[in-house]
Amino acid sequence: MAYKYYTSGSPSTTYRVNELWKNDFNSFLESDFYNSPSVYTIQEEVVFSSGSFVDVDVRVTTAISNDTGLKLSDDFKQILFKPNHTAKLGYRYRFDNNDWLLTNVNVIKSYTTTGLARRCNNSLRWVDQNGVSYNEPCIIDYKIASPNNNNTDPITGEGTIHIFTQHNSRTNKIKENQRFLFGNSDNWMCYRVYGGGLKNYLNNESFNNTTSPLIEFVLGKNSVNYDTDDVINGIADANKIVFSLVTSPSAILGGIGDSFELFSSVTLNGSAVSKDVAYTSSASSVATVSGSGIVDIVSTGSCVITSYLVDNTSITDTTNVISSSAVVENDIRFNPTFNYVLESDIQSFTVYLYQNGVQQSDLFTTTVFDYNVPSENYTLTNVDGNNFTLKNNEKFLDYPLILTFTTGSISKNLEIELRGAW
Repeated sequence: MAYKYYTSGSPSTTYRVNELWKNDFNSFLESDFYNSPSVYTIQEEVVFSSGSFVDVDVRVTTAISNDTGLKLSDDFKQILFKPNHTAKLGYRYRFDNNDWLLTNVNVIKSYTTTGLARRCNNSLRWVDQNGVSYNEPCIIDYKIASPNNNNTDPITGEGTIHIFTQHNSRTNKIKENQRFLFGNSDNWMCYRVYGGGLKNYLNNESFNNTTSPLIEFVLGKNSVNYDTDDVINGIADANKIVFSLVTSPSAILGGIGDSFELFSSVTLNGSAVSKDVAYTSSASSVATVSGSGIVDIVSTGSCVITSYLVDNTSITDTTNVISSSAVVENDIRFNPTFNYVLESDIQSFTVYLYQNGVQQSDLFTTTVFDYNVPSENYTLTNVDGNNFTLKNNEKFLDYPLILTFTTGSISKNLEIELRGAW
């Protein structure tokens, strides 16, 4: 670039000269940017903590330690950005099959920006109080903690480790004493955040508590708990928070204009809890569902109603809906299908109504069809509307016991023989 000379003058003229010089310098940097073998296309996070990335051209070079003047390891890279490109502390980048965090930013005379990127050599995996799982890339630092007894042998990473990660809405959920697993499924190591080891106050602006782009944790060695830790996926305390959702009925068969109510129950580690449940229909043109679980059939066809926890959309259950204007075929089915009970035995049976092949939740009443079999020869027990037991107190071979099962206007008889012990 040829040199240009500008004479000084009034303050306004000097300002204009400075702007001209700055523009010329930017033009030079822009034109000369690609004249380097270190130019690469990497991915840059579009919006802070969004997880969405776009391609950006940068120069990636070796990073030098400010303390020693020596080359740092390949876990550190110096990134030179094009002129007028805005690079901010804490943003994530992707290249060389890794995520990187920008841990230091330097603006050169307001013209171009360089940044120190550090490779995320691990990830934080945890579950919050609603059972939602998170996985955040992080940097496990190389700091070595000295022992308290002043021995000459230092404590390595098995004692105390420092972790850096992006400070966002996800990592802000991490609290003191939170446990994490690092390593692999064959040999997990567990660490716990020290009571004073959570540094979420490293703000970019003195009086703005929401400008901290990075968060640092100091963790100490802990023990793996094989009862509460998920040692398959490497998530500490994952089995402490296990939600389950069951919605009934599991299937609905009806016609246009029919309405049905869904009932959902939620358990946490097997115990009933109160949680908000939401519903959605896969085809609202067939059936709609309200926020309280009222299903209205509006046309013929089929769809699936999905229920899910408001606080954790991964916990779901489904109800199949079939709407038909055709004749409904009803069928009462018993299980098991054999029709005898041996002497002194007790046999459990189930009975369900099926409509067009879909199991319904209708409950049955059970009555004795005739009294040819003496009542002292059997004991009939109704467990609930879909389950009953029959005990053969004494064999009776003259007639079978005939039971009638009724739900609404639909009924069916079941003949059961009271056979001998062999």
